[in-house]
Amino acid sequence: MKFARILLAPVPLLCCLLFSALPEATAQNAPPLPLPSNEPAPFSPQPLFPLPDAAPLLSEPSLLPPLPSAKPEVRISSGRQEAPSQDDPNPTEEAARKLARRVRFRELKARCLALPEIAASLRATQSAPSDRMLRERLLAHYSLLYSRMQSLDPSLQTLIQQERRTLSAPLQPEAVSLKP
Repeated sequence: MKFARILLAPVPLLCCLLFSALPEATAQNAPPLPLPSNEPAPFSPQPLFPLPDAAPLLSEPSLLPPLPSAKPEVRISSGRQEAPSQDDPNPTEEAARKLARRVRFRELKARCLALPEIAASLRATQSAPSDRMLRERLLAHYSLLYSRMQSLDPSLQTLIQQERRTLSAPLQPEAVSLKP
């Protein structure tokens, strides 16, 4: 460490001496700046790289496989062509239908949760004095909510029953193990 201090100590002094020995640039010995002229500088666009000729590229066969066509699938049976049947499920349309049902379910649930009697049953669950009372009140709330939803839109019965089972199963007394 001491060795490094000894080597680096004269560096600032040497820098000062070197810079003081350089000639100063003054207005007397500086070259004059060129004045701007009214004539534009000559410009000739030159490409940096020569462009290849496109004709040989188009005539060579492609190494990539051809893209699939957007034509409908055609089935050949007994010498005549048939278009795909309407019975075949389209995955996109099926996903759209499921999503639409899910959206209707969420809208119906929000509408039912805004009803006064269901909102009151939810407030009653929040003021339960014990865990057992909380489970009982939640079961009653879910029963009231999903029965009202089912009466308003019977077409969503499968989704409503599935949601009811999912939320009610952990609240059943047999699902809770009490330790002594």
